[in-house]
Amino acid sequence: MEKIKTKYYGYQLAIIIMSIFFSQSAMADFIGVYAGVGSWNHTSEGQINNNGTNADMERDFGFVDEYSNFAYIAVEHPFPLIPNIRISQHNLETTGSKTVTSSSTFTFAGTAYSSGTAITTKLRWDEQDALLYYEFLDNIVSFDLGLGVKKIDAEISVTTNAITNTLKIEETLPITYVMIGAMIPGTGISFSLDTTRTFAGDAEIIQTNTKVGYLTSFMLGIEAGYRTSKMKLDDFSTFNGEVDFTGPFANLLFHF
Repeated sequence: MEKIKTKYYGYQLAIIIMSIFFSQSAMADFIGVYAGVGSWNHTSEGQINNNGTNADMERDFGFVDEYSNFAYIAVEHPFPLIPNIRISQHNLETTGSKTVTSSSTFTFAGTAYSSGTAITTKLRWDEQDALLYYEFLDNIVSFDLGLGVKKIDAEISVTTNAITNTLKIEETLPITYVMIGAMIPGTGISFSLDTTRTFAGDAEIIQTNTKVGYLTSFMLGIEAGYRTSKMKLDDFSTFNGEVDFTGPFANLLFHF
């Protein structure tokens, strides 16, 4: 009896998938879904301060180039008064290890790290963006404007002699969104620049993606470009400083 049920549900799933596939051309004029998943090769630069002296991301923490993963999905429709939706997730992580020198002593989380101290460091910075946006142009030239929120879940830690000092950031902040783009008709090739600005008092985070994309007729494509994330952390949670993450990225693109 269980085998019969399993086979029945399998037929149901197959029918649903086939229905979605064969109705794709009809849905294309009604609703569109864009999804991407990829990797970003970023460099860490700048300084950060928490109840101490400025600590340099490269010189003091020893952070090096790393890869991080990201994903996004956007749902667009033809109703002019209802905004479109875009949700993205980015998980950035970088680590370092070094021995503090006389020229790179610093204080972090109330602890002084003096010359000759061997340390390991870690930064985890996870972001989720939820945006509502309108397409003011959607043809050969594209232009979008939107508003939303960014949720930040991050922590920075410094470990020495089995003792770890960790500082955490948990913030949900408003963001603005702008996108301009263009496509070459009949080729599947497109170019775009999008930017978000997150603000909280004097602190702000500006992230920009400049990219080129190619979409095939089989719902699959690729995007590649350069991403910058510039953070000005003035009294941001428990931090002060200016930090930049920059580097190339690439991702697969799905459109259906």
